Amino acid sequence: MGAQAAALLAGGGPLGVPRAFTAAEREVLRPPAGYRLRDVALSHGGVGLAPWGWDGTALTTVLADSVQARVTPDLTVELSAPADLEPLRRALDLDRSFEELWAVAPQCTGEGWELRAATPFEGLVQALAATNTAYRSTQAMLAELVGDGPFPTPEEVRERSPRRWGYRLPHLHALAERVDDTDWEALDDAALLVAVRALPGFGPYASAAALPLLGRRRALVADGWLAAQVDDVTEYRRYGPWAGTVLWLDVSRRWRRP
Repeated sequence: MGAQAAALLAGGGPLGVPRAFTAAEREVLRPPAGYRLRDVALSHGGVGLAPWGWDGTALTTVLADSVQARVTPDLTVELSAPADLEPLRRALDLDRSFEELWAVAPQCTGEGWELRAATPFEGLVQALAATNTAYRSTQAMLAELVGDGPFPTPEEVRERSPRRWGYRLPHLHALAERVDDTDWEALDDAALLVAVRALPGFGPYASAAALPLLGRRRALVADGWLAAQVDDVTEYRRYGPWAGTVLWLDVSRRWRRP
């Protein structure tokens, strides 16, 4: 993510393509204490990538079987049809605890939740699409790949050749072939970073950017834009394994809580 995405996030919305539909079902999710949907929605540019959308108040997406979903600030979930909400719970990051983060970085108390990918495959595809390109191009790549439906499965992606992916297309197909060969959840953060780095098309920054999409702590890896947002990136090393997360929270707080 760079200046373009940061500027759009600072505007507060809308981002992506917020979905309009008639709600047929409603369910209420229970958030952790201190959880704020706005913080999660604006945690990074993933909110503007299909199938996600943010209208400035509510977060929308498309779940399996093309079920439309809208999440309001009180975590009421409006649905176009009955659906399994476990992938949505995962994406909303509802089950993580951040007491350890808050202990080492008190300025981050009440923060830490981020918009995750509903599946490891989705997160890795998002990170791959964000490499060496502008945010608008990443949005276009995801829009072409996803269309109006839910995020495609690896099997579906292997059968597609989206034009906008250009030189990344072989990497996308390779990812779709290999993603199910790894138990991503079983790896610790360091091993996960190594596994992602071994995928075709993933450099150091893309690999680090994939970690929060997979529900992990951010690595202390900064591109030119991110490094320019603070006086000295190396000062964050004092936060140990939370270093990259604290850096990102300090920077993103400017638009999440202006």
